Amino acid sequence: MGKWALLLAIFFVASLLLVSVKLSPEVFQGFFLLVVKTSKVVQGFLMIGDHEPPVYSSPSQDHSTIFQDSSVNLSTYWFDGTGLDYAWLTVDEGYGWRNISGLYGSPREMEGSFDFSNFIWQNNSFLGTVRWRIYANDTFGYENATPVMAFEVLSPTTSSSTTTTPGGGGGGGGGTLKKAEKVDFELNPKEIKVTLSKGEMKTVGLKVTNTGDSNLTLLIDKGILGDFFTTNDMQFSLVPGEARTLFFDFRVSERLAQGVYLGEMGISGGGITKRLPVMMEVKPEVKILDIDVTIPSDSKVVHVGQTVTVNMAITSQGTSSPVEVTLRYDTRDIYGGIFNPQEEKLIIENNAFITRELKLPTDMKEGKYIVYANLSYDGYAVSGGDFFDVLQPIKIAYAKRMNYLILLIILVLIAILAYLIYKLYKGKKYKLFLYRLRMWRYRLNLRKFR
Repeated sequence: MGKWALLLAIFFVASLLLVSVKLSPEVFQGFFLLVVKTSKVVQGFLMIGDHEPPVYSSPSQDHSTIFQDSSVNLSTYWFDGTGLDYAWLTVDEGYGWRNISGLYGSPREMEGSFDFSNFIWQNNSFLGTVRWRIYANDTFGYENATPVMAFEVLSPTTSSSTTTTPGGGGGGGGGTLKKAEKVDFELNPKEIKVTLSKGEMKTVGLKVTNTGDSNLTLLIDKGILGDFFTTNDMQFSLVPGEARTLFFDFRVSERLAQGVYLGEMGISGGGITKRLPVMMEVKPEVKILDIDVTIPSDSKVVHVGQTVTVNMAITSQGTSSPVEVTLRYDTRDIYGGIFNPQEEKLIIENNAFITRELKLPTDMKEGKYIVYANLSYDGYAVSGGDFFDVLQPIKIAYAKRMNYLILLIILVLIAILAYLIYKLYKGKKYKLFLYRLRMWRYRLNLRKFR
C-alpha cells in the first residue's frame, strides 16, 4: 500500500510539472527561470496557501503615440493575498509575442501583497505599432496578465504653424500670411492630492480653462489610478475663454492596503496632452497613529542639488505614552523612483512636529516629485506625502551670472560717469582760482603805482 501511495504521489507531481511546462511557455526567457516557476507551482499545490493568481489594477501607458526618439511608461498595480514575486513585460513589435528579460527594466522583483510594476519602453530603431501586456506571479507560482494594450511609434516630423493664401491680381502679387490660431488650455490645480480612509469617498475638483483662440474637445485619460475614481466628464468641449470644473469621486475599498499611491491623469485636446500628477493617501480605518506631511511654500520649487524642507505632524490617538516609533522618509518621482531614503527611531508622547531637510541628488531630472513618509509602531503603519517641483540648476545659475554681470557693468558705468563729472568740476574750479589770483595781483600792482 505504501509503495502504491508513493508511486501515486510521484505521478501526481510529475503531472503537475508537465502541465505547468505546457501551459506556461511565456514565463522568463531561459530554462532556469522556467524550472524555478515550475517548482513554485508544485510548492503551491503541496502546501496550504493561496490558490488565486495576482490581481492587476489600472494598467496604463502615459502616451498612446510617441516619436521614434521618445519613451513610453507602461505600468500597473498588483495585489495578491499571500505575496507577489516577479512582474515582467511581454511585447509584440511585429514579430510575435516575446518575454522581455534584461531590457526596459524587465523582469522586476516585487514584494508584499501590494506592489507597483512599471517598465520604460524605448527603441530608437523601431517604427510602427507596439502591443504589450504585463505578467506577474506570486510566491506559489500563480500568474496573471493585464489586457493587451498598444501604442504607436512615429517618425519625427515637423509641421508648419502658418499657411499662405493666394495673392490678388496686379503686378507681382505675392501671398498673404495667415496667423495660426493659438491652441492651449490651463489646469487648476497643478496636481491632485486626496486623503481617504478605507471605505471612504471624497470628491475633488479640477478647473479646466480654454486659453486658446479655437474650440477644444478634451479627453480624459484616468491613468493607473483610474480604478479608484469616477467622473462624468470623460469627454467635453470648451469654446475660447470658457472654463469648466470637473469633479472626480475617489473611493477605496477596505481591501486596499494603507499607503501612498501615485499616478498621472492625462487631459488631451487640440494636439496637446497635459499630465496631472495624482497622489492618493490611504489611511487605516482604525487610527492608532497618524502622520501629516506638508512642504512649506518656500520649498515647493527647488533646484537639483538643493535641499527641500518637509514638516511632519505626528498625532497619537490610541497609544500609551511614550512609544517608540520608526519613521522612514524619502523623495520619490511619479514612476516609483526613490531617492535618499532615511530612517529614524523616535519617542512620541501624544503629538510631535518634526522638520527635516532632504538633500536632492545631482542626477535628478526636472519634474514633479513628492516627499514620502511612513510611520510604523508594533505592526501598525501609516503613510503620507506632499508634492514639490524640481528645476534644473543650469537655468538659475545662468540667470544669476547674467544678473551679476549686468550689475557690474552698471557699477562701472556709474564710476566712470562720477569720475568724468569730478574732473570736469575740478577743471572749472582750478581755472576760476587762477583767474581770481591774476585779478588780485593786478589790483595789487595798481595800488603801488598810485
